[in-house]
Amino acid sequence: MKKSLIFLILILFVSSCTETELSPKKGYSLDVDEYDRLYEETKERVLASLGEKEPIEYEMKTDEEILEDSFIYRGNPPKSGCIQLYQEDFDQFDSDVFFTMTSSCIEIMEDITFDYTIYVDTPQEEYQEEYYFGCNGNKVSGTGKQEGYGFYLKEYALLKDCVIENKQVGISTHYQSAFPIIDGCVVRNSGKGYLLSQNTQIKNSVSEDNRYGFDLSSNTEAINCTAINTEREGFEAGYENIRLINCSTLNSTFGFVVGGNNIVIEGCVAENGQIFGFEVGGNMEVIKSTSRNNVVGFDAANGAIISNCVAEGEELSGYFLKDDSIVYDSVARECGLGYRLQYSSEAHDSLAENNGAGFKLTHDTIVTNSVAINNDEYGFSIEGGSPHITNSQSENNGIYGLYVAIAEASSANVAGGTFCSNGEYDIYQLYIPGYPPGNVYLEGTIKADNIDITNLFGDYELLPCSYVNKVMNPSFEVNDGTDYFPGEIWDDSTAGNNIADGWNVRAECLDDGDCSYELDDYNPYSDELSAKINVLRTSAYVYQDIPISYEKTYKVSGYIRTECENDAYGAIITECVDENHNQIYGYGNCALNKNPEDFVDFYEETDWTKDEFYVTANNPNARFLRLLCYNTPNGGGMETIGGVWCDSFEVEELPSYCGDGIVSGEERCDSDIGCPTGKWCNVDCTACLKDGPLHDIIMEHPN
Repeated sequence: MKKSLIFLILILFVSSCTETELSPKKGYSLDVDEYDRLYEETKERVLASLGEKEPIEYEMKTDEEILEDSFIYRGNPPKSGCIQLYQEDFDQFDSDVFFTMTSSCIEIMEDITFDYTIYVDTPQEEYQEEYYFGCNGNKVSGTGKQEGYGFYLKEYALLKDCVIENKQVGISTHYQSAFPIIDGCVVRNSGKGYLLSQNTQIKNSVSEDNRYGFDLSSNTEAINCTAINTEREGFEAGYENIRLINCSTLNSTFGFVVGGNNIVIEGCVAENGQIFGFEVGGNMEVIKSTSRNNVVGFDAANGAIISNCVAEGEELSGYFLKDDSIVYDSVARECGLGYRLQYSSEAHDSLAENNGAGFKLTHDTIVTNSVAINNDEYGFSIEGGSPHITNSQSENNGIYGLYVAIAEASSANVAGGTFCSNGEYDIYQLYIPGYPPGNVYLEGTIKADNIDITNLFGDYELLPCSYVNKVMNPSFEVNDGTDYFPGEIWDDSTAGNNIADGWNVRAECLDDGDCSYELDDYNPYSDELSAKINVLRTSAYVYQDIPISYEKTYKVSGYIRTECENDAYGAIITECVDENHNQIYGYGNCALNKNPEDFVDFYEETDWTKDEFYVTANNPNARFLRLLCYNTPNGGGMETIGGVWCDSFEVEELPSYCGDGIVSGEERCDSDIGCPTGKWCNVDCTACLKDGPLHDIIMEHPN
């Protein structure tokens, strides 16, 4: 009944979303089609509001046409300083005017009105840095007809500090130009701010109140440029070899629309757009950039890579990824939806916090090492296809940690991860009326408490959220000098010395030939490395001393693989040690499993096998549990060949339970471990007691 009520509420919620305008943090969480419909409708609505306007026609003249159709300025350069131009100098021209910068600089000394194009050219053989055309911040304005270009640059022309208004195009560079530079210019109230052909550099410039902002072609670079109040695209770029560095858009319908090969957008900001901040695609990267208060922050396709970016306050979603696009090390916060992934897109090492919902996956997408926290609805949602979620964390989300809504043709794949402290369920599979449920495949260790799921398959271990692995560097991957046990001299914390940080090795195996140790990258159980110990005549081991508490029980596990001959064998064992890291001898102490009858030994050739056992810290002098990957010869004195590998260790401190024989005050029994609520352990903590007449119920450990 409870599930049916929840499902009905969710249906009503999704239905209500279709009847309202978009607003931040709605999430649009439970239906992929609904999300896509809202996205498309938003684009159509915004584009329709722009009205039907004729596209701007750009006249690209050849060199011969430019010279034939233009007046040539023939003023003589002064002996010092720049040629100075005033309104009267332009009044003599009733068509375009052509300036060749060969022997001086030219400056406009006052605001001028000129309805034609000013061509500027500096032939390569004449180029010098002091040859430039500047306006000293003065305006070059058309009469409002938006006819002609403000400036048209060729060759090595340098244009700086000009303000252009009321033009068809503010500033353009010739399609055969060679490295013209635009510095410190502003274009306002024009059709297009900047139309830049190949090999152009523009910096410190602004497009304001134009229909289009910056249009860049191949081999162009824009640095510290800004598009404000652009009716269409703030920055538009295609082709290849384009760099946009520290640029920004504000109040533009589209922020950055960029696609092509070898393109980099770095340190850019798109803010207050009507559709998206960044629409990117192709062999390109977006790095350290921010999208804020748009409908969609980053719309990526066709293999685009986004890294170290932030999407904030986006109305619909922070990241919309498709067609093999990838996001790394990025953040989505205060958005409707953090990340929408489809069609083989991927998200790695990324964060979704304080959104309507976290990650929505379909179509064979991948999320790894990512975190969804404090989102209103769910952390992760899998809806169709066969998405993969690996080693990710979902915490404090309003309804679900992981939400699965797939039919029979689809599957969910989850490898490792933590789904804890969420609203209704940590992991939940929605039954879709009329369709058999798809399969959910789990692999590795997964932490979750409240689970409601069917069709569950895989090689996995479900652990409670309270589980903490006390082993440091459990898979031997870290060797960069990390000090896992500060103040302890027994553990290794030297970078690059072939001993995994937090572990130590029997000293003899480092300096003689009777045994040896190495970090091995061949066929590890997990990640990239495992610990390998070899014996000839002397036992070998790698170990870690793990802090423990008196009267606590510990679950110990790890994976072992062997290639042994002549009765050599490998094993995973534990010993208890005192505060000085000295062994506490005696098989009965600390429930050691060092006694050969208490541990499993692995002979000959075995593939990766999980070994698991329990120890109780029942010796008051024990301060550490020594965990060992152990390899020993046969003891007969003859040479032995033995190779043993260990990987993926775990040590978990278990809560006290009635039946463990450890008295923890007035210990209360709990129904989760087999005793009815309201019962107490007896004085020696071996059984539950019933209210009223004493009646012992003998309990065993739940495992």
